[in-house]
Amino acid sequence: MYGLVLTLHSLTRWIVVALALLALVRGATGGSEPWTSADETPRKFFPHAMSLQLVLGLVLWFISPVVAVARGNMGAAMKDPSLRFFTLEHATFMLIALVFAHIGAARARRATDPAAKRRTMLIFFGIATALVLFAIPWASRPLVRMGAPADVPATTGAP
Repeated sequence: MYGLVLTLHSLTRWIVVALALLALVRGATGGSEPWTSADETPRKFFPHAMSLQLVLGLVLWFISPVVAVARGNMGAAMKDPSLRFFTLEHATFMLIALVFAHIGAARARRATDPAAKRRTMLIFFGIATALVLFAIPWASRPLVRMGAPADVPATTGAP
């Protein structure tokens, strides 16, 4: 199950990034042109994709052997940059990004002027996207993960 959820979380990352970039492009272009479905699609689906990522991430947080090791000794885990990242930092930044995405989507939905909708999307989704891009472990993980890694630590003992 761990490998399947990890794979889905890895693949969904690209949907989130693509929708984030689409939302930023739509927010930066169009000005006061009429609001279209091309604008509405990323406004609706970027926060939904991030919510799916949250669900997958929460499942991973509870079933991941890496996080299980960290939860076994949080004091030691906070001293290990890799364990601290996956146990605390990644989840915290992504949760904050999710909040910005949902606030931005709600505020853009309520705005009446197309330019205000786009500006709101650009600001809130821009902050969310920056947080997402910052919190994705680009250097230490493959671009697409298929299955569980071979070097998963044992779930017993301190890190």
